Amino acid sequence: IIDAGGEPLLAALGGYPFSMRGPIEDDLRAWMAHGITPTFYFDGMGTAGSEEMAMREAQTAMGRMEEAWKPYYDNRPAEAVQAFGRSGAVKARHLTRFFQQILLDLGIKFEVAPYSACAQLAYIDQEDLDCAMGIMGPQELLTYNINDSIITKIDVEKGLIYGLVKSQILRKLNINEETFVDAFLMTGTSSLPPFPALNDTEVVTKQPYTILDAVNMYRTAGKSINALCDSPLADALRSQEPQWKDKYQKARMAIKHAIIQTIDGEIEVTNIDELTHDHHEYLGLQLGPELYHYQNKAVISPRVLNWLVNLKVYVEPPLEGGDSPEYRNLVTKTLLPIQEQAVNLYASKMHRAFQYKNVELQAWFDKKTTVLQHKTADFAGLANPTQQADSWRVEEESMKKVQNCGDFGTIGFALKSLENEEFVKETIFKGLPEPANLKSTQ
Repeated sequence: IIDAGGEPLLAALGGYPFSMRGPIEDDLRAWMAHGITPTFYFDGMGTAGSEEMAMREAQTAMGRMEEAWKPYYDNRPAEAVQAFGRSGAVKARHLTRFFQQILLDLGIKFEVAPYSACAQLAYIDQEDLDCAMGIMGPQELLTYNINDSIITKIDVEKGLIYGLVKSQILRKLNINEETFVDAFLMTGTSSLPPFPALNDTEVVTKQPYTILDAVNMYRTAGKSINALCDSPLADALRSQEPQWKDKYQKARMAIKHAIIQTIDGEIEVTNIDELTHDHHEYLGLQLGPELYHYQNKAVISPRVLNWLVNLKVYVEPPLEGGDSPEYRNLVTKTLLPIQEQAVNLYASKMHRAFQYKNVELQAWFDKKTTVLQHKTADFAGLANPTQQADSWRVEEESMKKVQNCGDFGTIGFALKSLENEEFVKETIFKGLPEPANLKSTQ
């Protein structure tokens, strides 16, 4: 998606790239013209470790962005543009809503997975549904129980489809699936950092490392991650990633017991008969089916749900790398009451346990965490978010009065509509009228 936009200054300028929509629409129309009817699956809530890895990537990208600004201020624009393009600050997840809007406009179906989109795609593929002739996605799909192959690229102009066949990879590496999954995890995924020894030039002389290097390292430890973490190769592990073994175990179990949504709309845990008692450590806390449905249809974002499921809020650095005291104060203090209200509003409609759980906030620049004051008791003497929400209702007839204020669902529409005093008054809900007294017929 990002490559299609062709705008290296995207992270520096912010917003959505002007040139991105056209290439995306052209590709999608070309697919459909060739008889390809795509269904897109987006990541839902994060699996164990995914939020931490996203934070790490953002911190690395911030360093690259800060370096990219130097040639810009030194009046070397060409060099700056190249540096901004290489920063990798903008990820596909930053443009999810933008892309979903394009799909809606084109009438293309999409869904949001309960957690990992890879797990959901693997379920679709494994069930061998008539609606799925093939699955396309990242190499991480290979760690799940898929039929055998994945599509990695479609070149309509050349009439070529590129992909990977899992059985061929296993045959070439001369390993079974269990060994492959462990070795793949060692190379690093969206929820697990690479095994540190793979980046050591004294251990793996030819860099960047490959999965074959991970397989060989795994074999020398007797095909055991536990033995590998206790071997001399783990010296870097103890200094750089002391919690790597625990993170690996969570990532491994999150794959084995991935949560998916069936074609009937049911939420299921893979291999539930073998589920361990500490499953909340790697799957997070369970939500009500109704919330998964709203997320699946993109009615609500996974963002606040993620905070509650994992009991932690990660505050990432700004895309443009502007790490200023003012911005730090904004995201850790000024916005904090709004986040607390949002968590309280969600938690009040969920299982009571969520109303008593501590939710911590951690920013990129500080290892210390802040506990959100989101519990109902924390709002004593203040306006309760739930009570405030209950006093707000917008009827369809009222919406017709502000239909000229812009596109529904946008910030611009929301701000413009509030200028209409009559509309504002109609949104204040005073409660349903008291029911009339019922007289007994006996």
